[in-house]
Amino acid sequence: MPPEREKEYIRKAITTIRDICGEAPRGWYCGRLSPRSRALVWDMYKEMDLPLLWESDSYADDLPYWVDVPAEKDDPNPQGMLMIPYSYYCNDYKFNVPTGFGAPMDYDHVRGAFDVLYEEGEAGMPKMMTVGLHCRCIGKPARFAALKRFAEYIAAKEGVWVATWSQIAEHFREKFPYKRGQLV
Repeated sequence: MPPEREKEYIRKAITTIRDICGEAPRGWYCGRLSPRSRALVWDMYKEMDLPLLWESDSYADDLPYWVDVPAEKDDPNPQGMLMIPYSYYCNDYKFNVPTGFGAPMDYDHVRGAFDVLYEEGEAGMPKMMTVGLHCRCIGKPARFAALKRFAEYIAAKEGVWVATWSQIAEHFREKFPYKRGQLV
């Protein structure tokens, strides 16, 4: 696909979400990238004069991190791009693949992942856990019951913050501001 056409699709997606929800998306996850997608998303947000707090088209880490934006190489005040990695590890899409979850949400798997991260967090290591949910996957009665049980389980733990990617981005930007050439 030519970059101009991909850019137009990005513009239409932003505009459609803004028109339906009343505000433009503050972050971006596409999942099926071209080699130019990240740069084109950044460009389109700049052209539309919209804030882009985060992108999640990364599977490279467990915690947010900064990347330099090539278009800012000569900018005296670069903003960088905050990447908030996406994870398939605790993702309800596993209901749709033969090697995925067999039980409703595989509560033991998700709880076990949480327990390890929670223990490491108590030891002072920062942690973030993504639980990917899609209405077409989790929106079945038994699956929702398992999700509810998991939510109740983590709510009973001290110091757990359930947040949106935008909330995570705002927190990370405040605590770990971007510095050109320095990955955080």
